[in-house]
Amino acid sequence: MPAAHANFLNAITVLQTRLEKHPSDSDKILVSALDAWDCYVKALASELLVEKYGEALSTDLGSVMQTRLNNDIADYDFFDSQTIRVLFKNYFSVDITQYWSIVGVRNAEEACQKLDRYQFERYQVEHCSECNVTPLHGFTDNPQCALLLIVNLGKATQEFIERCR
Repeated sequence: MPAAHANFLNAITVLQTRLEKHPSDSDKILVSALDAWDCYVKALASELLVEKYGEALSTDLGSVMQTRLNNDIADYDFFDSQTIRVLFKNYFSVDITQYWSIVGVRNAEEACQKLDRYQFERYQVEHCSECNVTPLHGFTDNPQCALLLIVNLGKATQEFIERCR
């Protein structure tokens, strides 16, 4: 199993256990889950660049490509569907978001909308951490459902990547 996916699954497993033990910390746990998602997307893009271009990365052009990817990744605070779409189309000529077929979600568009909403809600939670977080600034979905969607996005992404390898 590729390192990016293994690390993502390990982080999510820990967060699922924390959510079961501490449901009152659901907002913090979901922020951590979305952070794990972001780390997964970054690591996956880096892994795929090495897989796709391999030896070419040791050339000047390869070095430029790797530096450019690292800079592009660093430009984003979080990875919503649009960011992921652009990143993977630019570097790998594929929109992986269109392949997100997930149980409990009608289609890839709905999966994208949910991820985008969770990332927006995350932004609100993180930027209201100094003040009292009210339900208006928290996650609106059931925390287990939100965590399950993040897990399933990771699975769908990895399944698509494995088919392309």
